[in-house]
Amino acid sequence: MEKLKYERPFIKKMIVGMLEKSGTSSSSQPVTHIDGVSVKELIAKYGSPVFVMSETQIRSNYQSAVQAFSTRYPKVQFAWSYKTHYNNAICRIFHQEGSWAEVVSGFEYRKALSNGVSGSKIIFNGPDKSDEDLRLAVSNGSMIHIDHLEELYVLIALCKELSKKAQVAIRVNMDTGVYPIWDRFGFNFENGQAWAALEKINTTEVLELTGLHAHIGTYMLSSMADGKGFRLILGDEDLSSQEAADILHVSRPFLIKLLEQGQIPFQKVGKHRRVKLKDLHAYEERQQALRNQQLDYLAQQAQELNMGY
Repeated sequence: MEKLKYERPFIKKMIVGMLEKSGTSSSSQPVTHIDGVSVKELIAKYGSPVFVMSETQIRSNYQSAVQAFSTRYPKVQFAWSYKTHYNNAICRIFHQEGSWAEVVSGFEYRKALSNGVSGSKIIFNGPDKSDEDLRLAVSNGSMIHIDHLEELYVLIALCKELSKKAQVAIRVNMDTGVYPIWDRFGFNFENGQAWAALEKINTTEVLELTGLHAHIGTYMLSSMADGKGFRLILGDEDLSSQEAADILHVSRPFLIKLLEQGQIPFQKVGKHRRVKLKDLHAYEERQQALRNQQLDYLAQQAQELNMGY
């Protein structure tokens, strides 16, 4: 092999620039014109710094996003997050394009109403809704995303007071393999909080479950975590025998016994058993139905024997 010619080393200055919130470097290039208007002219006229919003670009971005989702999924509805930018002109552009409003406070909720958004097209999210905010949302028929048990009980009481039925979703946090786990808000999936909240909603006549909210974090650099979150919620996630046992609150040997008896379907991946989450829930529903049947039988016997209850 021919020896390569020697090249002297040299130092090249690296210009990193501003970092994005995810910690990665920004790859954006300087902009000289915005919608055909020179940036230098804007600065000369308005000074610096100056914030410029392009209506043309906003509409183009929105339409591209809608097309990307609607060509892949049968039912898609975007909702503009008011906390991102609640300038009325910006919000109205999104609403003109067909976007609903997603708000996290009474201030934002009333702003959406003032922008002409009907209550049925406002999604009320956030962990700090006041009783007054909830009463307004229920009265206007908005979808309310519930963040914690206290809010759930308050909402049930308000609906009974107003003689109205509210459309609700619950915010779910879960382990998607991205750490630290985003668990500041919502009901935890793994410890059963989310399922307990769903059972409470299903047993009351004043709430109607219309959605699930899974915000798994902010600093997401891969779509894999979102994919796992969806699979968990849809029940299509493969669980290890230990994970399945934890969800049922039983020991691993007891779970293995259930699997071998054929009470819960499973498949083997190498030497390891894998269980579908939806099959676990189906087993739980069967067990609950059996318990209810046994309780009804005992109650009937007690009445026949005049035991006083």
